[in-house]
Amino acid sequence: MSETEAAATTDEAGIKAKVLRQVEYYFSDDSFPFDEYLKGQQDAEGYVPLAVICAFKKMLSYTKDEAVVAAALGDSDAIELDADGKRIKRIHPTPDADPDAARTCHVAGFAVAPDAPGVEKNIKAALEK
Repeated sequence: MSETEAAATTDEAGIKAKVLRQVEYYFSDDSFPFDEYLKGQQDAEGYVPLAVICAFKKMLSYTKDEAVVAAALGDSDAIELDADGKRIKRIHPTPDADPDAARTCHVAGFAVAPDAPGVEKNIKAALEK
């Protein structure tokens, strides 16, 4: 294998890895449940057209070839392609609730500080009141 062929193979593998990571993120528990656009593209079976995903700006920066995207998704354990390779969906059901909600806390009303020790000092002072 020549250096050019090896570089092309490595580049193609790199593109497929980036595509897989990005699409798995789009359909992840951290993104998909909150993505009204993508959820609105689902059909009755839960599939989203591959063309919709391929049209995203980030995906276009990787490749414009749907076949490359479909090939990359063949290695996924979270995303499933339909038999025609034209639609994709999550393998696992979408959670009913935000998985991070139990660990999320919103705090407000503290004085602004430029660094972490300053923020901690302001919070401590507020809690002592």
